[in-house]
Amino acid sequence: MSDSLTEYAEALDMPLSGLSTIKRNKYCAIYRATLRDGTACVIKDYGESDPRLAKLEADALTFYDSIGEELPTLKRCRLLAYNEKRNVLAMSFMEGRSYTQLVYRSLFSRKRRARAVAHARTLGMLLHELYERRHTPGGELADFMREYMEYVSGRLARVPAIGRRLLGRGLSDGRTLFEEARRCGEPPSFCHGDYVLRNAHADGEGVGLIDWANTSADSHILNDVYNFRTACHNMFLPPRYRRQLLAAFSEGLGSLHFDIRLHRFFFEYHRRRWLMLKLYARRPWPWLQVLRAVLTFARPFDPARLGPLAAHVRTAP
Repeated sequence: MSDSLTEYAEALDMPLSGLSTIKRNKYCAIYRATLRDGTACVIKDYGESDPRLAKLEADALTFYDSIGEELPTLKRCRLLAYNEKRNVLAMSFMEGRSYTQLVYRSLFSRKRRARAVAHARTLGMLLHELYERRHTPGGELADFMREYMEYVSGRLARVPAIGRRLLGRGLSDGRTLFEEARRCGEPPSFCHGDYVLRNAHADGEGVGLIDWANTSADSHILNDVYNFRTACHNMFLPPRYRRQLLAAFSEGLGSLHFDIRLHRFFFEYHRRRWLMLKLYARRPWPWLQVLRAVLTFARPFDPARLGPLAAHVRTAP
């Protein structure tokens, strides 16, 4: 590990000590290290992976930090160094516990619950800023979203006995849903791409977002909105509390509203993806989760069932 520490210190031109592994995946290795002044930082080494991934994250961190300048309740995460040739970057370490932990710990604490609700509002405000600053009039949704929607829909349809029923009558064709979303005329926007509760870190009055490796400039914030909604519904929470979280999140989104066809696509995109992953897990517990989900939040798209998020739906002409 000492050789790696020296290598990263030289590549990033930073004084580093105390390198320790956080986790590894097929795209990168993630480490925690300490700077000369004693503060912690995170190093992400993308190695032989596509160099565009590291650059995407470096650019996204710079953009994210600029939003923090005007949103006081948003925890900052600064890009400290980036070596494009070496495919490695360093960023400030975001203190705090995951938002998932905070929400569960708040079940029996009125004070923590109020804080979790306030954080949901901040996370909605962040998406509002992402859209206002980085939507692209005249642009189009990326083709990879159509490809993934077709892939997910196809796998779901092949689940014996129940696959096609889960897709929903009239919603079986993922390509058609994508083409309708693309034709509705809504501009694409920058999105985080993995807007789940474990990627939000809360500390005191602030909450921030980590893991910007899945950002996309030609997706849409509704991708993040319905990822967040799915994550909230997947948690075992009292219905009233869940509604409070989603209402605050919706309030943070402000006056943004989008064509119903765009909502339908991203709702189905995340519903189908979630169902597919659970059904192909080949373990009993995820199958029980699917049963609960199809009786509650994972039914086919119906704007009347969106709860607070229905305020952001514009009916197609």
